[in-house]
Amino acid sequence: MSLVEGSKVRYLPQPEWGVGHLLSLQEEGAKALVAFPAREDAPVLVSTKGGALVQYPLPPGEPVITYKGRLAVVVREEPGARGLRRYVLRYIENDEEDELPESSLRALPPRSDLLSTLREGRVGDARAFTLRKQALMLDDERRCDALGALLASRIMVKPHQVGVVQRVLSARRPRFVLADEVGLGKTIEAGMVFSALRLSGLARRCLVVAPSHLTVQWLVELFHKFNQLFTLMDSDRYSQSLKEAPDVSPWARFPLVVTSLEMLQRSEEHRRALAQEDAFWDLVIIDEAHHLKGERAFEAAQVLAKNTWGLLLLTATPMQLDPAEYHGLLTLIDAATAPTVAGFEARLQRQEELSAAVRALMEGGKPSAAVQALAKRFPEDTKLSSLKDRDALLQHLAETYSLSDRLVRNRRAVVGGFSTRRLHRHPVALSTEELKVRDAALAVLAGGSLRGAPLGNVLRRLESSPAAFAGAVRSNPVFKGQADALRLPSRDAKFSAFLGVLRGIWKTEPAAKVLVFTESRDTLDALQAELGREGVEALGYHGDLPLLERDRQVARFRDPEGPKVLVCTEVGGEGRNFQFAHHLVHYDLPWSPATVEQRIGRLDRIGQTHPVDIHVFDPAGTLASDVLMLLADAVGVFGETVGGLDAVLEEVEARLAELALLPREARMAYAQELKARVEAARAQVKRAYDPLLDVRSFDKPAVERLVKRAQERMGIEADEDEDEDGEDAPSNVEDGLWGIARDLDERLEETVTELARRVGIGVDIDEQVEAFQVAFQFGHALKVDGLPGIDVMEDHTRLGTFWRDTAVEAEELEYFATGHSLVEALFGFLRDGPYGRSAFRFIERRGPQKGRGVELLFHVQLPEPEDTSPGARVPSRQLARFLERTLVHVVVADAGGKPKSEPTLLPALEKEGKTLKGDEVSLAFPGFADFVDAAVPVGHKAAEADLARLATQARKAIEAERDAAVARQRLSLGHQGLSTEAVEAQLAAEHAHYEALLEALAGAKVVLDSACGFVLNR
Repeated sequence: MSLVEGSKVRYLPQPEWGVGHLLSLQEEGAKALVAFPAREDAPVLVSTKGGALVQYPLPPGEPVITYKGRLAVVVREEPGARGLRRYVLRYIENDEEDELPESSLRALPPRSDLLSTLREGRVGDARAFTLRKQALMLDDERRCDALGALLASRIMVKPHQVGVVQRVLSARRPRFVLADEVGLGKTIEAGMVFSALRLSGLARRCLVVAPSHLTVQWLVELFHKFNQLFTLMDSDRYSQSLKEAPDVSPWARFPLVVTSLEMLQRSEEHRRALAQEDAFWDLVIIDEAHHLKGERAFEAAQVLAKNTWGLLLLTATPMQLDPAEYHGLLTLIDAATAPTVAGFEARLQRQEELSAAVRALMEGGKPSAAVQALAKRFPEDTKLSSLKDRDALLQHLAETYSLSDRLVRNRRAVVGGFSTRRLHRHPVALSTEELKVRDAALAVLAGGSLRGAPLGNVLRRLESSPAAFAGAVRSNPVFKGQADALRLPSRDAKFSAFLGVLRGIWKTEPAAKVLVFTESRDTLDALQAELGREGVEALGYHGDLPLLERDRQVARFRDPEGPKVLVCTEVGGEGRNFQFAHHLVHYDLPWSPATVEQRIGRLDRIGQTHPVDIHVFDPAGTLASDVLMLLADAVGVFGETVGGLDAVLEEVEARLAELALLPREARMAYAQELKARVEAARAQVKRAYDPLLDVRSFDKPAVERLVKRAQERMGIEADEDEDEDGEDAPSNVEDGLWGIARDLDERLEETVTELARRVGIGVDIDEQVEAFQVAFQFGHALKVDGLPGIDVMEDHTRLGTFWRDTAVEAEELEYFATGHSLVEALFGFLRDGPYGRSAFRFIERRGPQKGRGVELLFHVQLPEPEDTSPGARVPSRQLARFLERTLVHVVVADAGGKPKSEPTLLPALEKEGKTLKGDEVSLAFPGFADFVDAAVPVGHKAAEADLARLATQARKAIEAERDAAVARQRLSLGHQGLSTEAVEAQLAAEHAHYEALLEALAGAKVVLDSACGFVLNR
């Protein structure tokens, strides 16, 4: 029988994984996604080549669990259908028989024979056990709460981003509007949320919807920053998928998808397909959500909102400029709690009144006066009168009386860390010949019929460079027959000015890197050629380059010894981080302020250590000069970000196209009008900001608690520096995050490289690689037949780094972090296989302490959920925030012939010791076999006691969070104007969520993972 979805299978290279459930076949059957019972965290992508994956007929007597969670044993096999076997079962609970296809059954985890090998001295070496212990502890730490997943990303993680992600992950459902100002990393926050949900088993299917010009940027960022390869679903890929699998919707076929909003809004077929049950998503991310204003776009968003568990809507528009947009977005997030339009406007008015009182408090007002005033406004809030501390009062108000508990908006003014922008205007004096040719071209256009966006495209090419000018003349029918008359010299006045700019920069900064942007590919090619004639090597970066070549170009540009100029097109620069440079040259100017902002944003990012120097050219008497005047003086895009001003600025490009061929006075008049509107919008945003939203969006105390918990668990000493006022210095949270990240990086490198060597993968960390890099070499020395998700059949080398700062700086390197296929394959090999499960060692250390016994490692196992599919929202997968750890370490010592739990020996057992095997074990510890039988129940009891302590702590934390959340929501939802029935329905859902967590916690148990006998100082 051939492999089909739902089959029971065994993966021959890893038999200890047990009998798997085939979820899907991929790459035309070359790979398969399989859920194995011994790998509870996530399905595994394995190779089917060479018969590595085989069907497994369930024999009579085999225990199984049905899709409804009922335990049964197989009685016999009956004829099946569609390539699936069919079995008669007998239920354990009542001896009744039933008949089900194998697709409705799951096998139980395989039994371990760990204790037999330990009793008989058939043990592995001590290093294997200590490596296993080290890896399991590290695995536990990196997954114990949201922070471990956040650090699985190639980013310079910032406290406000951690705060956003922690808030989203702490909610009952991850459905939020992320409205941070431009440059604060909404894309990164959304990616971190997905990363955390994926690693905890809560999300397998994710759909990203973005404007078409941003889809490639999302693909690049998800791959480079989060080690996730998404499928770009455009019209061609959709059609190809239907040809390959005509009976399967492309939206259901691929689990990770990036698509364009334009594609969804123009096709009823796609909207219907996305509404189907088989296209249900675990998480949907919609970028640039202000584009949902259109009727069909909003309809597409509604379809997705109803067919997904999690929903993140990303927008930078300030609420004060477009309240209607926010009302629509909050309706998508949760229609049950969304107000009417009138109700939302009333809520905004109440919020402005509250914000005024809060701003007075933040500017030095006394808490007692604020409490007295607010108590009259909110008489039902009994907690107000007990709050004497200013920060506690602000936190309570922010959590209880924010506009919406599903809205997050951080502001640059609060977060800080941005550089200043310095504009350098370089005058360009055009020659008489250049002016004559340009005027002639404009006259032809004025007499033609080309208007609107097509006219704008031609005009920008004419203004870009002689090469782009020539290309525009050749390709546009309006210039037919005039190519000879309309010709500019190959080196015009602007190029001469450009050379002067470069020489000026390098005179004061000889090693400075210069990023040059142009809209035209013709201009890019010409600049490379002309600079080459001057002895200046310029790299080219554009949308036609393959992704690997783009990485190489960026790596060469970043190299201090590499070329100092990189010429970029708009598409080429999307999603890239060039903050190692601080000189930006606009060789030509887009007419869209948002595009100019995107260019500057490649350098003006959090962490930029220099002012960003922006160079523009001002060719007097030209349309380009007028565009510069409008962007610089009216819009002010070169001085401060225009992110969020879309409602005012989205018309600029179209209006410039309308005014381009009119007298200059028309453009001057528009510039004055636009300047007034921009200034008014900026003033409105600054004047009407919501201080409670600031406090709520970045819950610094929550992030501090998260960091402190991780530091305590990992044994990292916290920095106790204080500022002049005696408070924790603002940088401490970020320093703490970096301390945790560095510790994980270092320990992960040590563990993974050692694991790799153990399975026969070559590891080079200091010979043919640069500092902080590592090369993994796959070849004939490999000692295993396969690793999940890794092609081990061909010799190859993988070059990368474990160090975050190196990975961020060198995006062309692989980042070996949590979630990387090689890292997870090696951890999976160790976690689910027999490696290091049993050992015996002799430890000699200074001091009188002696002892002998057995060291035991237990896993905390949570109740088996009825729905074991990846992405299922089962409570056990949401407990990581509350359980301090899921690995229990126990020592049982020989106390006068009787086993006794002895935790005081744990520090002594940190040393590896000398491996003993076979007869050496019985000589070192006579009667060890009998001792093991008596010691394991004692160790199990001690582990259960430890679990009880962990569970008590977790239960208190869950109950405290539940009580606070319910009390807060009762006040908050009432403040938002919801009916009593709607409030009670929301509170009931909140109660049910926490009760499910408590029920799952109550069913936790400990399961033996590994054991190591020991003799200490015999």
